[in-house]
Amino acid sequence: MTQAAAEVRLLTVIGIDAGFANLSMCVLRGYHGMPGVPHVMSWTNERISKGGSEDAVFWATLSWMDKNEETLANADYIVLERQMRSPFKEMNVMIRTRYSHKVTLVYPRTLSSKYGFSMKRAEKKRDTIKWALNNIGAIEGAKRDDLADSALLAHYGLNYIKVPLG
Repeated sequence: MTQAAAEVRLLTVIGIDAGFANLSMCVLRGYHGMPGVPHVMSWTNERISKGGSEDAVFWATLSWMDKNEETLANADYIVLERQMRSPFKEMNVMIRTRYSHKVTLVYPRTLSSKYGFSMKRAEKKRDTIKWALNNIGAIEGAKRDDLADSALLAHYGLNYIKVPLG
């Protein structure tokens, strides 16, 4: 078997855009490093908490992870975007703690650079939505930028993260 053939693997990758008002998760299935449109297994956005207190975020995140345990446990990789605000950092830490063997953290600038997006926040949102529409499919729901971010994270994991993780 050639090295190229050995590197081709069918993977399930989850991209998660943390947020208590809008937590987006995209589950993609496709071949690592191979061009083409991956299969969208799930693409959701939900409010997991009304408040942003430390306790509210903790319990809401724990509940969300329990509710999505089967999906998260069956993924090959989970890709999270590095967060600046404390509540979202806490969410990422909780997910990373439970699934440490399969989670990777990606900097927003890494994504912008890799996909050729603007570094300015408003323009990056526009670029990400356009990318998702062209590369993943229709975006259903009000928080299109969060849904697009989760799809971009999953796509990045499917195509650019070293296999195996770690």
